[in-house]
Parts: sequence; structure tokens; C-alpha cells
Amino acid sequence: MSFRASIGASTGTIALTTTAITGGSTGSLLYDNNGTLGETTITASTTALNFPQGNTTTPSIAWQGTALGVIASTGSTYLLSGSTRSHRFYSGGSVTLTASGGFNWSSSSDADGAADLSLARDAANTLALRNGGTNISPVPQAFRIYNFYTDASNYERITSGWASNIYSITMEGAGTGLTSRAIRFDAQGTQLDVAPSGAVLRRNGSSIVTLLDVSSTGMTSTALLYTRLAPTINQTVAPAAGTYTVLDINPTETSIGAGPHYLIRGRIGAGSDVFNVTNGGNITANAINVTSSGTAVIQFSGRGRISAPADGTFTFTNANSTDFGLLQFGGTTSSFPAWKRNGSQFLARKADDSGYTAITALQYQLSSNTVGSLPAASSWSFTIMAVTDATATTSRSVVAGGGANKVMVWSDGTNWLIF
Repeated sequence: MSFRASIGASTGTIALTTTAITGGSTGSLLYDNNGTLGETTITASTTALNFPQGNTTTPSIAWQGTALGVIASTGSTYLLSGSTRSHRFYSGGSVTLTASGGFNWSSSSDADGAADLSLARDAANTLALRNGGTNISPVPQAFRIYNFYTDASNYERITSGWASNIYSITMEGAGTGLTSRAIRFDAQGTQLDVAPSGAVLRRNGSSIVTLLDVSSTGMTSTALLYTRLAPTINQTVAPAAGTYTVLDINPTETSIGAGPHYLIRGRIGAGSDVFNVTNGGNITANAINVTSSGTAVIQFSGRGRISAPADGTFTFTNANSTDFGLLQFGGTTSSFPAWKRNGSQFLARKADDSGYTAITALQYQLSSNTVGSLPAASSWSFTIMAVTDATATTSRSVVAGGGANKVMVWSDGTNWLIF
């Protein structure tokens, strides 16, 4: 059955059994299928207004003067743009867009306002947050995940995005937010925590060859700088006398196997070590070059120090630089020799300082003295010296000065006697 009717601005009704099409105010049309005719509003019922499913050529619903329409199939409703299905709405609640489609948000309360946020498809399994721009005039994007949000003055979040041509991951907060939070990167137990107190790298496991591997290929610059620790130290805030540490290597040795165990190890390729430091503090190196603008020093904590105040000059002292004990050669027992300082004297001693040791040489050269410059014989028993002004050469006679004889003399503890 077909019918044709004209409904004007005033209320009018076309009745077909229990179905009514009612003309409302100007430009409106109301449909009622609950059996009550002549209403000016739609009343809820159990039967909807039914349209044919349609197709891309003949939509179920079309808007005059546009290329927009609606069609349907089992489980889905489509929006049409011309003959193209631009949006698919599943009965389960999900939505599918075309490859060039996306989600845009308006910058105002009007959806027709300029879009300032867009989600798009870059490729299969790839979601993009982008909004145009050029390398000269970029439009940096950012993404925020909140830990909590009360209002714009009280929140805690992490922001990942671009700003001033720098990509950053930033912890942000306001009000009661950000008491002390960390960013953690976790790869199956290997974790990197970045917190206000510093960065911590750890592995929760029992066996691994390398915990941190910083490697690269193609480093062809003529002036390579691979790793640098360059903090700026400014301890002007109390306590100004505080210490600082740039690199702290501090393993916890709960259980270790047979050595060696290195705190630092340097090699070229897979070759032998050119430098290493063991967990016992032993340093092995092909060469150690100590440089300084002043006096270069090698310090043995609480034991002694070696300094080089000038080219070719070395000074051996105790830890406080006030004295010197023994310089041992080969060992520490009486089976080894040592040099010892005694005031301005140089003594050849046994390494355990239990007594004197012998000196063997091809020749000895004694410095020249006058008899008047000889020290007191009582302080230099069994000491040999040379004088150039003896008055006699008689052996075992007490030497007297004022002559021209060059002789060797020795001290018997009382006098200097001529050999």
C-alpha cells in the first residue's frame, strides 16, 4: 500500500493502524508507534523506526545536498562519504576508521573548532600523535600519564614528548604531587631507576656476563670522546667542607668464585689487560703516567708517599711527609737489604732493620775535607774520611791539620787516626 500526504506547519496526522506520523512545529516531523495518535513528542515503544540496510549506492539514510549517508549490515553500522565507508561502528562498541582517518579534538567547546590534537595511523600496528608542522616550524606533541589528578593544581604525572626540539620523559607534579618518585626501565629483571636521588642500574638474577654494555660502530672521528663524567661541583651551601665522589664502584661480594676479580679492567679488543684494578686494590698497568701542574704525588694511604718535585727528582716520605723509614729491596726479612735515613745519614741496613748490611763496589770515592771540618770522633766511631791538609802521614797517629798531606783517617771513638 502506498500513500501520499502533505503536512504543513500546523499539527496534522496520518494514521496507519497503530502507527502515526505527526507534523510538529515548522521543520519538524514526529513518529509515534505506540498506538496513541496525534502526540507532539515521541513516546518510547518496543518497536523502532525501521529502515532498509541499504548499500554504498543506495544508503539507508542520506542527507540531501551532501555525500554523507548511513548503511547497516549484521553487527555493524557504517557512515558513508560518497560510496566509501569511512567509519564502521560495531555492535560490540568498537570503531574502525580508514587508513587515512583519525581522531581529532577541537580546541573549543564547538566540535567544528580548529583541531589541536590528532591521533592517526602511520602504518600497520603503528599509532601516531601528530599535527602537521615543518622542520622550521615544528608542532611538538606530548603524551601524559597521571598517577593521580584532583585538579589542575593538584596532580602527579609523567610527560613524554617534544619541547624546543628535545624529546624528554619528565616527571611533573603540583600541589601534593611528586614527594619522591622514580622512572623505571625494566627488561626481564634488569632495571634502571632514575630518581631525584640519582640513577641506579641493577639486575635481579644470579648469572649474567655483562650488566651494562655501551658499544658503538662507525666512530671514525679523529678526536673521539666515548664516555665523560663531567659534573659541576659547587659546595657553597653548608656544609661547604663536604666531600664528593664522581665515580663510586662498590660491589657487594656475598659470594664470589676463584679469582681474579676486577673493579676496573681495560683491554684493547680481546688482548691482554693494559690496565686493571682488582677487588683487593692492586693496580696493574703497562705504564702509569702521573701528571700535575705542581708536585706529582703517589700516595699510599697511611703508609707513605712518593713525590716528584722536579724532573728526575723523587722524594720518599711517610704519610705526613715528615720523615722516612726504610727502602727495602726484594723482601722484608734480614735476608734482604734496605736503605735507611738517620738524620742526614744514609745507612745500609737489613730489610727488617735488625742490623747493618755489607756494601760491595768496584771503587769508593770519598769527599775531601780539612782536619778542622771533621766531625767529633766520638760520634763517628769506625768511620773513614779523607783530609787534604794533614801535617804527617804516620799510620795510627792522631791527625793534625795545617799541612799539605792527603791521607785517609778513621775514628776510634776518641780521635781521628791516620791509616
